Amino acid sequence: MCPCPLCEGPILATAYCIEVPLPPPTLHPNKLPRTAQARGRRDADKAKYRSDCTACILAAVRTEYYLKELVKSCAITYLYRFQNPKAGHHDQDNLIAWAKVALDCLQGHVIENDRGVKALHAIQEKKAKRSGLIINILAFGEKPVMASARATTDE
Repeated sequence: MCPCPLCEGPILATAYCIEVPLPPPTLHPNKLPRTAQARGRRDADKAKYRSDCTACILAAVRTEYYLKELVKSCAITYLYRFQNPKAGHHDQDNLIAWAKVALDCLQGHVIENDRGVKALHAIQEKKAKRSGLIINILAFGEKPVMASARATTDE
């Protein structure tokens, strides 16, 4: 049994990551729109970001991982990579809220429902070689639900 408070049973050795673009600044929780024009721009940015994230997630699931079944229980860590070292400091709550659209895109493709996400963490990396958002997923359960395509082809 895993001593971790996140697990209710044995820890599953299934972990993987998906890289998606950074969310647009208009979706940041501190940038709430005040005018109808700004709300329209935010909605357009949200729809475009949702389609970009879905495309990245589907590409990763098809090429990197063989999805046997949807993950029911997991922990997610967001790694924000900023190229600009002067990118403002964001607290963890805002970073998690900023990635809500990306989490919604995982539903139905990787995770069954976001109710099964037991922990969310966010980490910032500045001066990265390229910017982006990396979603690390650690699935919990009794049996493996995913396997890396690399691991199955090397055998």
